[in-house]
Parts: sequence; C-alpha cells; structure tokens
Amino acid sequence: MPKLLKLGLANERLLRALRDHTGGTTAAGLGGKAGLSGHASTSVLKELVEMGLANCQEIDVDGIKETIWVAARAGDVCKDGGNSVLPDVKARRDGNLGARPSTLMPCFGSNRLLASRVGELLGGLHWVGVAFAGGMSELPWIAARTVVVNDLHGGAINLAKVAADGRLGPQMYRNLRRMPLHQDLLAEANAVCAEMESADAENDGIPNLRWAVSCFYAAWAGRNGLALTKEEYKSKLSTRWDAGGGDSAVRLARATGSLLTWRKILSRMTFVRMDALEFIAKVKDRKGHGVYCDPPFDGNPGTAYKYQLPDVARRRMAEALGSFCNARAVVRSYRTKLTGELFPRSEWEWVETVGRKQTNQTGPEVLLVKNGL
Repeated sequence: MPKLLKLGLANERLLRALRDHTGGTTAAGLGGKAGLSGHASTSVLKELVEMGLANCQEIDVDGIKETIWVAARAGDVCKDGGNSVLPDVKARRDGNLGARPSTLMPCFGSNRLLASRVGELLGGLHWVGVAFAGGMSELPWIAARTVVVNDLHGGAINLAKVAADGRLGPQMYRNLRRMPLHQDLLAEANAVCAEMESADAENDGIPNLRWAVSCFYAAWAGRNGLALTKEEYKSKLSTRWDAGGGDSAVRLARATGSLLTWRKILSRMTFVRMDALEFIAKVKDRKGHGVYCDPPFDGNPGTAYKYQLPDVARRRMAEALGSFCNARAVVRSYRTKLTGELFPRSEWEWVETVGRKQTNQTGPEVLLVKNGL
C-alpha cells in the first residue's frame, strides 16, 4: 500500500498556486498567490521538493541567475484536501519526469492528443528523424539519443533553435514574459514574421531572436490553429467578451512559461530546414534508426497549409518509406482511400486512433508503422 501523504494548509495552497503556473514561476510570485511572504514560500517550496511534489530550476537570464519553481508530475496529480494517496517519497523521486508541454506552436492540425503514442511507437530507437516538425508536439516524447528535426517553415525552425540556445533562449523567455496581450503587439509580430519570411532569413542558419519572439507571440496571441497556414500572419487578437471558454492572456502566459521546459527538450536535438522528401532520402536504412512523418493530410484539410504536399509528392514519400527494410517508419494520416492505397495493410501496421479536428470534432486518424517492434 502506498503511504498516505497529508499536506499542511500552506503546502496545499502553494501547490495549488504552483499547478496554476504550468511553466514555472518565482517563490515571490507563488507566495503572493498563497498569501505567504517570499521567505516563507521558499521554505514551504523546499518541503514540496522533499516530498517529490515540486522541482526547482535555475535559469540564466542575460547573465542573471533566476530560480523558478515548477510542479512535479506527482504534484500535478495530487488532489486538494490534504488526504491524497501518493507513492512513498523514493518512488515519487524515481518516477518524477515532470510535466511535458503540449506544443511549441498551436499549429493547424497539431498532434497534441496522440503525441505520446507516437513516442511509444518510436521507442527503443537510437536515431530518429522528424520530417515534418509542425508544432513539435511529439518531440517531448521521443527518447532517442539523436533526434534530427526538419520543417520547410523557416519561422518554426528558427523558433526551435532560439528556444534551445543557452543564451538566446532565456532572452526570448524574458522578452515574452514582459509582453502583454495587445493588438498593436500582435500586428507588429505579424509584420516582423512576414518580413523575415520574405527575406528567407532562416537560410543563413543563424538563430534570430527578434524573429523567434515575433513568431511565438503571433502564434499564441492570435487565433488558435492558424500557425503554419496561409493566413498565419493575418491573425487578429482573440478577445473574450464573456466568461465562457479560456482566456487568451492566460493562454499566452502559460505558453511563455512552458519555454523553460522546452529549452531542455530542444537543446538535445538538431534542427534543419529542407524539403521533406530530400530529408527522408538521407535517412539511413539501419536497425535502430527511424523516421516520423506527419505531413499535411490529403484532401481539403491539407490545402490550408502554407507548404502543402501534393498527391504526387505523397506517393513518392510513401514509396521511399516503404522501401525501408530495417529502419522504422511511423506516419500519421487520416483514414482515407488514398491512405489505404499508399500504405497497404499487407506491408504496414495500422494503429487505429481518434484525433481532434479544428472544429473539436473527432477525426478518424491512423498511425502507420513499418518495421515496428
């Protein structure tokens, strides 16, 4: 039987405040939420760390050390009320992997719901290539020693490189943390992104902080799901005039906070920008290698993307992946007639799944696997 952990009132209030800041916050900020002084909240936070319910992270922001506190995985599931049943302290420490962010950018067609399933299907590999990065929801779940991430979208790749950078990443976080939700800031961010994309700035390979800040802000401050589409830099501010649904300012703040976790995830990965078919052609057909493809869906859903995948290119992709004899291939797709033609069940394992459309309706998806376990 797991031990019963009874939280004191101060611990419980601080843990509740900590869970409200999924990306992490300072002791003083938490203390204000929980009605404690900065010194008192630090003491209680250290107790939560001992219990395995919180983590302490030290980040470098422009040469200044800043301590950030985040809820651990056990803390995320701990119920309020002081009588939660949790594993013992050692088990909590051993199993504490921390919360994983859902997406770097809220892209059209992102795979937030099934990202962990993709990670399972790519388990046991030493090298994984991601041919279509998109919102990068799957990256936190891919545990390979080497991960090479590709996308044709220069803004997305630049954002990931800046977020992963030990110097630029903290600067981006600091800049975004000070940017309120405002229509003028969104218009400026959209203009910067359009300008950088027109200049094809990512081709010089140098991470660009201003572009990354603008790309992140435009994606999260604008309407959800427009990133990577033809209309991504025409988005207007999403303002709530009633209490229904979520709040855009809170959404932006939480996304900004998640950059602290994304920095750790992305810093172990390599980012490139090239055509997906060219990328797949470079993948070595060896045991322990694998490639994940989440291309724009065929038919009407895929036409919304800025960079589309025509049927002729989709066929070439399927042929290239189907030629692998040793490397594992995982492909995300809708269950369509074309999918059945290009990925026959006689050669591919079909993992039936249910995703979500932009309308929040369920979608008939499938994860296609070749050379699986």
